[in-house]
Amino acid sequence: MSAYAARPMPSSVKVVQCIGITSAAYLLGQVVTLSTCAIPAILQAPAPLAARQWVTMFVRARALGIAVTAIPVVAFSWLAWKDGLQPRNFKLYLTAALMHFLVFPYTMLVILPTNNKLEEKAQTMSDNEVEPSAAEAGIQKEETVHALVDKWGLVAIGRAVLAGVGTVCGLMATVKQYDVVIVDLASLAKPE
Repeated sequence: MSAYAARPMPSSVKVVQCIGITSAAYLLGQVVTLSTCAIPAILQAPAPLAARQWVTMFVRARALGIAVTAIPVVAFSWLAWKDGLQPRNFKLYLTAALMHFLVFPYTMLVILPTNNKLEEKAQTMSDNEVEPSAAEAGIQKEETVHALVDKWGLVAIGRAVLAGVGTVCGLMATVKQYDVVIVDLASLAKPE
């Protein structure tokens, strides 16, 4: 009869692995859900309402998103440092941390300009109490609320790609550490 036993690992490492993978997977799920579920629903509303809905979604997602993006950076960086003697795990954890870190500059450089335009449109349309049909008269098509919301949903997928690669790397490094060792219990029970 054989059983499986995992190599001993400190509890602190297991906890950080769990926190890193869980927060990384949550971020990935959040970004994909916003782009594939929330954005298409928002696009069905008239421009003034769509702008307000986008702002509501953005404010709520941002509050948790910043923390959930920082947690895997810290967790995977610590695991890379802790596993410095195992080059493969070090590289995977470092890549996981780097991919999640890159979400911040990607957001600032690629997504922030669209965020600012949408927040401004929501404020302007809310202040002026404009009719939905006249809300965007004379505005270039690529600068309409619907075009900007659609663009936001598309460029946010870049964050999902970064988070996805980071999550997979972190998961691969973690699973690799749990190599299973087969132990033959029957041979252990036999007297010599």
